Order: sequence, then C-alpha cells, then structure tokens
Amino acid sequence: MRLQGKPLAQVEWADLEALVRDQVPESVVLDYKERLPEATPGARRDFLADVAAMANTRGGVLLYGAREARDTEAGKTDLPEAIVGLAGESAAEAQLRLEQTIRSGLDPPLTGCIVRTFPLPVDNHGKARDSAHPAHVAARVCGSLESRSCSWT
Repeated sequence: MRLQGKPLAQVEWADLEALVRDQVPESVVLDYKERLPEATPGARRDFLADVAAMANTRGGVLLYGAREARDTEAGKTDLPEAIVGLAGESAAEAQLRLEQTIRSGLDPPLTGCIVRTFPLPVDNHGKARDSAHPAHVAARVCGSLESRSCSWT
C-alpha cells in the first residue's frame, strides 16, 4: 500500500503535511483517525473491524493523529484539517499495542500489516514543534488477503 505515491517505508513528514495541504479526502484505502483506539473491548472490536475491512479489499492506510475537518451541518467532512500527533502512549507502546491487537484478533491471522511511527518535526532546540502532543503519528497499512476473508475474533 502506498501513501502519497510512496511505499509506507519511504513516507516522510512532508508527505503527511501534503495530505492536509492538498486536502486529500478519506477513501476506501485511506482513513483519518485523530486518536488511537482505546484499550476497551468495544474500541478493540471497532479497530479490528477497520483492519479487516481494509484487509478484505485492497488494503489501506489508517492514519492516526490526523484530525478531520468538521462542517457545522454535516459533521465530519472526510478531509484532513491537521496532523496533530498523538497524546498518551509513547510511539513504541502504541506500535506494540496495535501490532499485538492485529496479531491476536483476526482470523485468519493477518501478516501484511505494517505499523510505523513518524516523529513530529523538531525546532532548532530539539523540541517537538507542537509540544502539546508527543512526537509521533502512527500509520498502519493492511495488505489485501487476496482470496481469503478476514474477520475479527
């Protein structure tokens, strides 16, 4: 799966900012999420449903730490407003939790997912540009299962 025309391993912070600048809308292969899923059964189920839906089609990217613009009448617009980063867990903790949830919660097990974190840009003093949020954004790519169907357990 690609983001901004690049494999996820080659995506840089500027590519994430370009999603906002170019107003790239959500699609069947791109979903913006402002927060990581909570560690509750309901949030786990919703997260795994998103992963399975993408895995059962063409794959896709769930981009965490991206706030959607809102329309006063219609609610969310499916357009990114800002890359805001994530509060709470460290990048390593978030990555491990998402990977473990994917590994243990889907049947058949999904092997085509990548969890990647992106540090927020730093200023000349080595501090995150937006000090209100820890320095990471997590994106996850799910490759297609081809002829197999994936569901959550």
